[in-house]
Amino acid sequence: MNIANKLTYRHLKENKGRTVVTTLGICVSVAMITAVFVAMASFLNLFGEIGKISSGNWDAYYYHLSQSQIEQVEKDSRISKVGLKYGSENKSFQIKNPTSYKRGTAEMIIGDKSYFEMVLTGNFDGKVPANENEVAVEKDFLDKNGMKDAKVGDKIVLTQGQRQLDDGSYVTGSNFNKDEKFVPSGDEKEYTITAILHTNPATKYSSVWRGISEDEIKSDDICAYITLAKQNSSAYSTIEDIQNDYKIDVYQANEDVLASYLSGRQGGFLATMLPIVLVVLILIVIASVMLIYNAFGMSLSERVRYLGMLASVGATKSQKRKSVYFEGAILGAIGIPVGILAGILGISITLKLVGHKIISTGMIAGVNDSNMQMKTVVPAWAIIGIILVSIFTIFISAFIPARKASKITPIDAIRQRQEIKVKPKKLKAPKYIKKIFGYEGELAYKNLKRNGKKSRLITVSIALSIVLFISCNYFCSMFIQASGYEKNIPYQISTTITYGHKKELYDALDKMQGVNKYYIDATDMSISLGKSSPFIKNNEIKDLANYTSDYSKLFGGEKYVSTVIHYVDDSEFNTLCENNGIDYNIFYGDSLKCVLLNNLTHKQDTTKVFNDSIIGKHIIQNPDYASDDRNPLDIEVGGLVKFDKNSLPCNLVAPGVVGIIMPYSQYINVVNKGVKANDISMNVCVETDEHKEVAENLTTLLNENDFGSNYVSDNIDALETMNTVIFIIQVFVYGFITLISLITIANIINTISANIALRRKEFAMLKSVGTTPKGFSKMVSLESVFYALKAVIFGVPISVLISVVLNKMLGESSIPYHFDIKLYLSVIIVVFVLILITMIYSVRKLKSDNIIEALKEDIS
Repeated sequence: MNIANKLTYRHLKENKGRTVVTTLGICVSVAMITAVFVAMASFLNLFGEIGKISSGNWDAYYYHLSQSQIEQVEKDSRISKVGLKYGSENKSFQIKNPTSYKRGTAEMIIGDKSYFEMVLTGNFDGKVPANENEVAVEKDFLDKNGMKDAKVGDKIVLTQGQRQLDDGSYVTGSNFNKDEKFVPSGDEKEYTITAILHTNPATKYSSVWRGISEDEIKSDDICAYITLAKQNSSAYSTIEDIQNDYKIDVYQANEDVLASYLSGRQGGFLATMLPIVLVVLILIVIASVMLIYNAFGMSLSERVRYLGMLASVGATKSQKRKSVYFEGAILGAIGIPVGILAGILGISITLKLVGHKIISTGMIAGVNDSNMQMKTVVPAWAIIGIILVSIFTIFISAFIPARKASKITPIDAIRQRQEIKVKPKKLKAPKYIKKIFGYEGELAYKNLKRNGKKSRLITVSIALSIVLFISCNYFCSMFIQASGYEKNIPYQISTTITYGHKKELYDALDKMQGVNKYYIDATDMSISLGKSSPFIKNNEIKDLANYTSDYSKLFGGEKYVSTVIHYVDDSEFNTLCENNGIDYNIFYGDSLKCVLLNNLTHKQDTTKVFNDSIIGKHIIQNPDYASDDRNPLDIEVGGLVKFDKNSLPCNLVAPGVVGIIMPYSQYINVVNKGVKANDISMNVCVETDEHKEVAENLTTLLNENDFGSNYVSDNIDALETMNTVIFIIQVFVYGFITLISLITIANIINTISANIALRRKEFAMLKSVGTTPKGFSKMVSLESVFYALKAVIFGVPISVLISVVLNKMLGESSIPYHFDIKLYLSVIIVVFVLILITMIYSVRKLKSDNIIEALKEDIS
């Protein structure tokens, strides 16, 4: 170890306080970097495991293989397993003597044993089919068709065929069409049940699996499912190479599974995730560099004297520069391992909490606590990435101080001209400073000027901390808003039927236990407003004079604003009009008239969106975006309504969306004029306190009766999923803000305490000329106020500017930038209090200093 490094090492030991604070800063930085890499690896692993359960344990499959292509794929050393499935689409079948058409008709999968092993991801009894005479059947299908006691080894009679409409087109999937019929493609056949499935997630839309025949294997409608021998980042390339080698037309990748190998393609999940990870890492590195750079800068200020001394005895620029890097290496050698361990521990606890929430809520079909757990995964690539990013962060932090160290000369060490660059004229304080704050205030003001770079370093550091915290906070709040999960849906169940069956459904709902209220909400999203909207034909509605000054920029920008037409029950519409002093009679007739909800934020105290000048204007739909079966919409704006939290039509409109509200009878009589009642879809919303029971009863009702559709949606389940997503976002977002706050606070404390420690001689001089403890405290307090004031003057406007830019860049939200005065006031108060406490605490540590001993020190 050379003399420069020895002195650096001794300096670190003598300044234990700042060494510990700097090391802790590095630890926090590394812990955050670790959290990002480990969270990424763990979520990729989780989604890969979920992909295996929900889709099957395969990497890709190829369509329409010939017999020779199948043989080539099966012999390829790059592939570890091949499963064959007959038909790119599932086949249909019907059981003998079904209890009803819907219950007895379903989808059938035909494949070989290897394929079934790949897609068998749920519980089952027995073994998978091995030939064309064997089947595996879902337990639920057996129960619905009077075979509750069926067991492995029993016989079942099925007829294979297709579900067909009158026009000859085929129907597949779980939804049934009222006009469809089953067309057999062969005779009835008896099969042996070799397995009973208990809801298999990977094949949830198929009730029966049948073994493949030799003739079917020889057909040209075979799909080959494969798993790769080497499951790594080159998986996509391998899959495409196999496709090209054997001239296979099309393939489909199991994207989530491949992403867990770190293999992705443009537009895929991994390609979407990486930019987000990169942005977070950049923010962490910037925040960390702010903290660590200040620590190195303060350390260099302390070491100017001995670096100059080394220069006087022949130390080279390289040696002086390397002494700073040596300091970074020592601190990094301690901080990086500790930070990695702390990061893994912290993110493990977080992932366990988040993972349990994801899995236990059932937001992912087929995934539950019994078959899935969130694991903390720390692969080698993550550790390498953490170390490299951490070293880069420390290097960048030390780079400028190292360059400065290399330029220090003996004269610089004596005069400290690099630290203090101020002319007497600039030291002069304005008269109002002395008049308002007295002699102590004038002294505090001059201290800021005289300290030059140190003073600016503190001010810039605090200002950047303010900018970083507020910008991150605003970005996070925008991110949550952009997720679109803020809507509080007033109903719990929704179902779609045809208008001709309205009375039958309403009669059933009146008798159904647990139903509190039901109503119509037909929606149309084929129109959007704004100057750039291609959905609007006429220009009068695009005139910016129609919009208030707060919203004219939003509607006049390059992006148009989402709009939803809501056709509500006539009685609800009439009540809405009456509450806003509007005559509802004008909205009924041969033409369409609407009211616009004059609020986007759903806060009753917010500014209006539209001016009254928009009333009477027409919203005419561009014919290119109109439905094929009807004329373009021509809607006159008949009035503007305020947001009322107790109004049903208002609550049906999502926040951030322009609500166009009209009576439902106009939807029937004008929009669908001449259309048969059984050809008009009708969405009915149900409010209930017993959502599961009502959803089950409603599903049974639709399955047993022909209402034109059997679609039922339990929105509570959807809301639980939304709430889970919000919870996950908030955990990571506010966890990130908390860690950023820790770095910010450490940055301020470290910078100020180090600066105070460097001013021992200055304070001793003030004491020696009779400055009283009270005057001294006043000076320090005022100096704190000046620091905070300068930082706030720079930090707050920059924060506002960045927040506005973020608002424009996100662009997805229809809500203009909102200045959060409470947040800014809180940040300003915290900054003032934190600086004051830090300075007073740091100065108090110097109270016991001997004046004579302090004055003996060289200028530091």
